Amino acid sequence: MEWKKIESRSNPTVKFAASLADKKFRDREGIFSAEGFTLFFDLSKMGLFPRKIFLSEKAASVRLRIEEALGKENAELYLLSENAFEKVTTEKGSQGIVCVYAVSDVRRVAPLTCTDKLIALERVQDPGNVGTVIRTASAFGFDGVLLADCADPFGPKAIRATMGAIAGIPIQTFSDTSALFSFLKEKGVRSVAACLAPNSRPIGETDLSAPVCVLIGNEGKGLSEEAVASSDLTCVIPMKTMESLNAASAATVFLWEIKRRSEE
Repeated sequence: MEWKKIESRSNPTVKFAASLADKKFRDREGIFSAEGFTLFFDLSKMGLFPRKIFLSEKAASVRLRIEEALGKENAELYLLSENAFEKVTTEKGSQGIVCVYAVSDVRRVAPLTCTDKLIALERVQDPGNVGTVIRTASAFGFDGVLLADCADPFGPKAIRATMGAIAGIPIQTFSDTSALFSFLKEKGVRSVAACLAPNSRPIGETDLSAPVCVLIGNEGKGLSEEAVASSDLTCVIPMKTMESLNAASAATVFLWEIKRRSEE
């Protein structure tokens, strides 16, 4: 495999890679970046391969292992000077590898084919929370993660938080809450809103049998009035000293409870 050497920060290919930090650019091109050797190797094992790989000169000794992981997959390979690589990376203390993936390849590797156990996030703006929920939902064997007006799941921080789960569970995004509920109704999935509504029942007394989708809202404001009103049920996690949990923490409680019940 041939590695093209790039020395200049002003090289068009380097500028292209640096532009991946911008969501509008990622959306327009249908691609995203992921950093780190563990992430590259884990995604490769799951059948998700990059379209481009940028490797720093300091990490050049890993080229053979990268080529072995790629196998017969075609990828554009670039070896960058340290100065050029600094423009590509978004992490401090980078391991020296940035991979560019196509969103369409993610959809192919992890298509949404089953809707028995779903979790939906509405207006969750912290990419770390979005990535953590994706990772946890994948670990607990859920069928998909639905996102309505949330932080980009393909942004650098979210990708880092997924720890490779971006290819382990289907992810579907919706422009707004209405589109999310149209999808759930079309699929015949019951919706359970996690919120402090007057008629909310404790999680232990709520029917969470499949097909079901639990909705988790914004970190500070929770679910919108539209989401609560459109849901089939409202549910609350009983707590002693706090009114609410971090979005990712609340999601984890529901994910575990649904998993536990499905195995009884």
